[in-house]
Amino acid sequence: MDLPAPRRSNGATRSLVVVAMLAFSLGLAACSGSVAPTAPAGGPPSPAAAGSPATPAPTVLAVASATPAATAGPVLAVLPSPGSLKLLWQKAGPATDKTSTVATAIDPLSGDVWVAIPFENRYWILSPAGVYRESWGQAGTGPGQFDFSDHAQKPDGWGALAFAPDGSFFVGDTGNNRVEHFDKDRHFVAAWGSFGTGDGQFGQIVSLATDGQTVYVGDGDRYDIQAFHPDGTFIRSFGADGGFTEVALDTKGNIHAVNPQNSVGAVGALAIFAPDGAERSRLDLSAATGWPIAVTVDAVGATFVGIELDHFPFTALGVLEISLSGQVTRMWQGGGDELTSTPAGDSIYVSRGVQLDGTTWPYVRKYAVPKP
Repeated sequence: MDLPAPRRSNGATRSLVVVAMLAFSLGLAACSGSVAPTAPAGGPPSPAAAGSPATPAPTVLAVASATPAATAGPVLAVLPSPGSLKLLWQKAGPATDKTSTVATAIDPLSGDVWVAIPFENRYWILSPAGVYRESWGQAGTGPGQFDFSDHAQKPDGWGALAFAPDGSFFVGDTGNNRVEHFDKDRHFVAAWGSFGTGDGQFGQIVSLATDGQTVYVGDGDRYDIQAFHPDGTFIRSFGADGGFTEVALDTKGNIHAVNPQNSVGAVGALAIFAPDGAERSRLDLSAATGWPIAVTVDAVGATFVGIELDHFPFTALGVLEISLSGQVTRMWQGGGDELTSTPAGDSIYVSRGVQLDGTTWPYVRKYAVPKP
């Protein structure tokens, strides 16, 4: 497994610039939900056992300064003291020796959470209470079939998924270099895309977001975001100057994006783009001493960003909550490769893929997000 890209790719590694930072330990070993344990035979560990430490606690740095004034350029985030998210449940579907959970998305009609099992080219579908309902997906190159491997020398698996408000959805078929569209009953509608660097082409589809009117595709080889009409008509690309690839949408159509490891821009930022692709703001998250690898937005516009250690063993460090005004309001231990917020913002689903140290998450977790 190569370096994460954007969580786990072959992109160039950067050296983190530390500016007036104060070191403190997250204390992962003492906090529940902080490090992914290995699931025992016969199923995942119970929530009571989910806090068992698996790796030494890494050190995270926080800025020891006042909140900076807004500027035209990136604003350096001030990190609050870390707290702990409450683990509500940890569940799985049928597991094999290839099972590793990555992308997550919530069906707006049922509230079910879909979890990509990329090296099996399928999804687990679980209820909001964590009850496994079924698996769905079929490997192949035909209409409605999937190949979630990026076919790198050391392959990574993806499975990006985005639901429209009417329950229809789009799947990032990474290995086939295309986006597939399905209706709310999972009937195949259309597919578009091919391998390349031109408009409407893909190198490594790693994330998707949609409001039903526009489909946004983050690409880990192009290091940009492309916008399409639901029929696949190309609209524009943006975010390439900062290497933004992980995307989420708020209720006003703004695109919230982070830029994990890449060879284009300075790693460690959250940018908000207007629906027309114009960048509205950028928050420098380098104080977290890791890669921002996942992003999600709740119904009121609060942004949650997952942070991963930027060197071996690539431990999931935590989750940042960022307010509408662009301030990091809270920080928690734990996290994973993908985050999906419930619309109310009262809980988040977390999944994690195969890591370089060989650990996997054959399950998904649901954490409660305490109200301020």
